[in-house]
Amino acid sequence: MAHGGPDDTGFLRDGAVCLGHKRLSIIDLSSAAHQPMRAAGRNVWITYNGEIYNFQELKKELSLLGHKFSSASDTEVIISAYLQWGEEAFAKFNGMFAFCLYDKDNALVYLVRDAVGIKPLYYSLAGEQLIFASEVRAFKSVNPAWPEDPDWRPLFLAFGHLPAPLTTLKGVQSLPKGSFLRLNLTSGVSELKKFFSFEFSETVNDPASAVASSRRLIDAAVKRHLVSDAPIGVFLSGGLDSSIISALAYKYHGENLRTLSITFEENDYSEEAFQASIVNRIKCRHSSFRVTRRDFAESVPDIFAAMDQPTTDGVNTYFITKYAKKEGFKAVLSGIGA
Repeated sequence: MAHGGPDDTGFLRDGAVCLGHKRLSIIDLSSAAHQPMRAAGRNVWITYNGEIYNFQELKKELSLLGHKFSSASDTEVIISAYLQWGEEAFAKFNGMFAFCLYDKDNALVYLVRDAVGIKPLYYSLAGEQLIFASEVRAFKSVNPAWPEDPDWRPLFLAFGHLPAPLTTLKGVQSLPKGSFLRLNLTSGVSELKKFFSFEFSETVNDPASAVASSRRLIDAAVKRHLVSDAPIGVFLSGGLDSSIISALAYKYHGENLRTLSITFEENDYSEEAFQASIVNRIKCRHSSFRVTRRDFAESVPDIFAAMDQPTTDGVNTYFITKYAKKEGFKAVLSGIGA
């Protein structure tokens, strides 16, 4: 898992509980945001991957309630929110996140995943032993002979990915989105509960109202995703989703916005003209990288090594993220999943 968090390493071992963390610094780049992080003066620790977009608002609210903060990180806000509101805090987080909370005084361990499952979180619960990680391959480090799930191959061929909660390993599953798993370390009893579910309103029959509402929601989503202490870029494929995101990101970053694209030798598959149209329209700083047949052939081993779970949609993502890293980006916006 080191490839996903090159900036810092941390471990906690407390009796039967072991937590590890590999950090990619996005919010608060200092050592004050080191993980696993402990709540000041309390026996509560967290290892966390993600970003809470409304952490500044929550921090102000918690400060008024008497909480003190020693870092500028959203990690510390999660711990303080848990200390203040308990399990009800999870529904207050607006963001992409996966984390483990260890509450020693109450002998509880929580696994928590964001509302739409943006950040991965996998676990195995056998008897009273809970193992979790943000990558399935990490379970092989616990047991190199961990058996495969016999159902993954036909399902991958049918869908092009593995439908949740299935993984390639037997007994390892993804934590459902918008849910948390609570394990009582004293009794060994675990419980899986939802803290978020979507509410659907009646059908919108007024096109103008639907357009205005969609624009407002997408604009707000892009704006809150641009909060970072590290540079942020945008993947511009030339399609509708990435073009909208690029235009809205330009609204907030102006000419400092960086967009990145990849192109291919095959003209039938090239979206270069669409990319150029958006770049010329918003006047952003753009970088384009051409992927050749030779690049693909030489990269096949690395492409498969970079995939934690099999997917037919990982090749383009591999190349564009590879180039983004070379350009110095730790975070990017993308239309994937739009």
